[in-house]
Amino acid sequence: MILISPAKSLANPQDIAFAPQQMPFFEQETAQIVKKMQKLKPPTLKELMQLSDALTQLNYQRYQQWNTENIACPALFYFKGDVYQGLDAETLNEKQLNYAATNLRILSGLYGIMRPFDAMKAYRLEMGTTISVGKAKNLYQFWQAKITKRLQEEMNVQNATFGVNLASQEYAKVLDFKQIKQPFVSPVFKQYKNGVYKIISFSAKRARGLMARFILENELKNIADLQAFNAENYRYSAEMSKSLQPVFLQD
Repeated sequence: MILISPAKSLANPQDIAFAPQQMPFFEQETAQIVKKMQKLKPPTLKELMQLSDALTQLNYQRYQQWNTENIACPALFYFKGDVYQGLDAETLNEKQLNYAATNLRILSGLYGIMRPFDAMKAYRLEMGTTISVGKAKNLYQFWQAKITKRLQEEMNVQNATFGVNLASQEYAKVLDFKQIKQPFVSPVFKQYKNGVYKIISFSAKRARGLMARFILENELKNIADLQAFNAENYRYSAEMSKSLQPVFLQD
């Protein structure tokens, strides 16, 4: 099971060649959050999400037009950004896309957790946004038990022996990994800069997408198989790695 984060930027629906294949897992929960977001006036939305005037108006309209002009597209192809540029889903073949449909999941502040071909509407709502929903004080409280239970069920059905956490810290911490029976590996990607190896945000995001693609292309069966990852001159560092935290370096 592969976990990735969503992205802030979205594709133009007219440019997406694929159609959604199913509805997301948590339709009622999403509708509850959308209803909450629709009540927010632009000034409140701007302050809450730290948006520019243009992005405030865009996202205000997205929520107001949720059931009318907001077009649904498959999640994997709707998101853009560094992770999705690295993954480059449009160039995956049919076999790889079928594997992704079963083994790749996208965490989301609005949808909870999505499959690649779930119908997703245009939105922006980061998991770390401070918004209460029902009795939950924030989205982490709202989603944690639901997403963790759903993920465990999915992994049991697939007989998955391990997972690969390629989500950002903001999104990964919504899961209670202690409640999931299978171990999760969290790869770390570092670049050489000013004499040391360090994590550089945009490069690490792209690398997480590259790693996701590597897994989809090779259908890995064992945690150790991750060590063969070498896209864009990354190499595994046994010296820096821990058992569930393999480190990959790019010179």
